[in-house]
Amino acid sequence: EKMKRFNLTTIKSAKSNNTENTKTKNNKEDNNMKINNNEVKFTTNKVVLHNPHINNMWSYNDTIPKKYSTAIIVPEVDTETLSSINEAVEQAKSIGRKLYGEHIEFTSPLREPGISNSLDPYYKFNYTMFPSTIIKPTVFNEDKQKIDLPDSKIEGHYARVSISFYPYSHKGKSGIG
Repeated sequence: EKMKRFNLTTIKSAKSNNTENTKTKNNKEDNNMKINNNEVKFTTNKVVLHNPHINNMWSYNDTIPKKYSTAIIVPEVDTETLSSINEAVEQAKSIGRKLYGEHIEFTSPLREPGISNSLDPYYKFNYTMFPSTIIKPTVFNEDKQKIDLPDSKIEGHYARVSISFYPYSHKGKSGIG
């Protein structure tokens, strides 16, 4: 199977370099999650990248601003990664309730199998997320050395991805971005 052939790659947002690593009263830190101000910075376990736009900003529609993005594929059987992602999302929801009120329901960025595009086998049997950023992501190899690969070489790779989850509530829509 294609997904099993690739080496581990790490994708981090350049924004993550500005995160302070010290613990304070307002910050919580654990192995793969940090809470700073109004966002939860989270690093996944191994996930698969699908349809990456890491080197060039992209939009599926001319009316939507272009961003760097990728689909993140998490197999249904990877309960450890799914549990960690759900914990980070719940932390972001908690921040959102403090900011916008207890009555707000926040949608999760994690999509269940078959929800996103049931015709594509990547999506049919796996959980998915679609993170995006206006800040060009940095790609590192297993030795934590910065590398430059074309998007076609990243497609299907295993990766650990650093994501910042944050709550939003705007024009009647609320969720975790």
